[in-house]
Amino acid sequence: MRSKLAITSFLVAFTGATMASLSTGLGATPTTQPKSQAVKPKSQSKPQSKPVTKPRPESESSQVLESNAAQRNVNLIEYANRRLQRLRSLEVDCADCFAETSGDGLSTIDAKDPKTVCTNKWNDFYSKDVIDIRFVFGYNDSDEETLVGDSIARQSMVDQVTAPCSVDNLVQACGFKRSNDDADTFEKVVVGPKGNDHTIRLKLSSSSYSASDRVNKLLKDEQVQKSAEAEKVFYSGLREADMLLYIGHAREGGGPDFGPAVRRKNGTIDYDHYRANRPGMDKLTAALSKTSSTPKILGFLACDSDRWSASLINTAPKSGLILSATPKVPLEAAAVQAFLALDSVIWQRCQGSFDKALNELKKYDGKQYVPMQIKRFF
Repeated sequence: MRSKLAITSFLVAFTGATMASLSTGLGATPTTQPKSQAVKPKSQSKPQSKPVTKPRPESESSQVLESNAAQRNVNLIEYANRRLQRLRSLEVDCADCFAETSGDGLSTIDAKDPKTVCTNKWNDFYSKDVIDIRFVFGYNDSDEETLVGDSIARQSMVDQVTAPCSVDNLVQACGFKRSNDDADTFEKVVVGPKGNDHTIRLKLSSSSYSASDRVNKLLKDEQVQKSAEAEKVFYSGLREADMLLYIGHAREGGGPDFGPAVRRKNGTIDYDHYRANRPGMDKLTAALSKTSSTPKILGFLACDSDRWSASLINTAPKSGLILSATPKVPLEAAAVQAFLALDSVIWQRCQGSFDKALNELKKYDGKQYVPMQIKRFF
């Protein structure tokens, strides 16, 4: 049996070079897809990308797999950043796009008027000095038992939100600083709808110990601990967070999952198990039923997470919901949707503008996305 030291040495050689490159926000450029070609859309709403789920030969090195995955994440989030810049430039003169301007032009105050509702909702969201926002990436494995993508997607998100904001300030999901107390938490001071300063504490957690499913199985204890940490961030967020997003697998309706998949003897993921037992969803609904104060915004950016809508409305009736009705959502696309939502929260966009931002990614990897909405918040 391999010693833990030998396995750890193998892990360092296996993933070290790639993760070092991720710390700068740039993985090695894919040999089949240069960055300059990948991020240049043919039109304003059509990013170009290699297929996310295309199987790769076993001979392809782990570092190439990780670098290609990192590049897909970087390309797409940079594309989304440019789309947000364009969207914000069109919203400058919009009288009802944002909470601070949503009441302009009203001769009377109507509590049911969408503009008034928008203002009141963001006043409530920013009612505290410190705003707790959490994005938790589930364990993103696949049938191939090779790459696990959640730590890569998380790092791309870190690189984007910690990048300096542009001089025109068209995008606000930027300029965060890493907390001195927690390496997974990033902070930024923003101005709320009443003109007061608020500190957003953004926690970004991933579930995998490494980017290799095989290594994670060899280092089982370390992976169990890492999964438990991510799960704790998520479930404590059901009680504590102002905004909580899960980004990952839906397990064919089985629910959010923070650990390696249950597999059949042939190595493929046992979706029959998840459909029959719904382990993640049962745990989620049980936790929500015991929680008196759920997040003001709760989202599940996963394949067809809209199937959970009725259950979430029943167990978290006071939460605004962000769900996807698209059957297959690649991880990097789900991460970008979270990024778009974060920018909208900082800008305090009203319903129509918030929804428009969520749908800046209309098509990806040759697939048309079902339009998204933030529901039950406004």
